[in-house]
Amino acid sequence: MLNRKNLLIAALLGCVPAAFTFELESISVLSSNPFVGAIQGAGIMLLFPGLLGAMAMSGNVHAFHLWVAAIWNFVFYFLVCWAIAALIGTVRRRISASQRAGKS
Repeated sequence: MLNRKNLLIAALLGCVPAAFTFELESISVLSSNPFVGAIQGAGIMLLFPGLLGAMAMSGNVHAFHLWVAAIWNFVFYFLVCWAIAALIGTVRRRISASQRAGKS
């Protein structure tokens, strides 16, 4: 079931990694602070699906466009967030239906 709230949340959460993809060059140089370096490393790992998609589309691992990676990241995280939101909605509906059935 298409829910506008789920689509909006998924779109917003998909825009975050897409925007960070354009900052890949600045976050790929890890900080000397271990805490900040760990956050940067985790951020790079979150951008990896888009990088793989961009590499696959360009056919070259060394030369790919970041805007293609940003689109891939948006699509990937949009679908993941939308699926999780739909699953949570289904679980909530089933729980409330079972509670109503138990009260009858």
